[in-house]
Amino acid sequence: MGLKTNLKKIANWPTVLLNQEEIDHDIIEIVALTSSSPALTSDITQSTLHILVDQVTEREIYVMVTLPDSLSGLVRIFPNEVLVKINLGLSAYDQVSASDFEVTLKSPIKGQNVQEVIVSRLPDQVTYISHTPMTVDFYRSYTSELK
Repeated sequence: MGLKTNLKKIANWPTVLLNQEEIDHDIIEIVALTSSSPALTSDITQSTLHILVDQVTEREIYVMVTLPDSLSGLVRIFPNEVLVKINLGLSAYDQVSASDFEVTLKSPIKGQNVQEVIVSRLPDQVTYISHTPMTVDFYRSYTSELK
């Protein structure tokens, strides 16, 4: 194996351990790099570590339930939107909108005109808490048959 192949295998470089407790503000710290291998050296001896702290808050967003194409125009659901509760950083609060989420139908509950809804997509910067309601009623749409 050549040197280039061996260098491609390096995904990280160890640093000196940094212990930090009760982080309540942004931290910029210089950390020393350790020697990875006696056969491999570097002119770089340190790295800058940035720890960005953001206050977390809860937010509620109404999201429309997305019907699969196979049901579009054939059924109506009630309610057609759910309230999604999330945790997110204050810096991202105004950047998140209902279009960043997807709420879809899971599966029908046997013998009832009820389907469970799930949050199937949400932005990376949020943590899902819950959604309400957990199920929606569905009805066959007869208006599409009259056209």
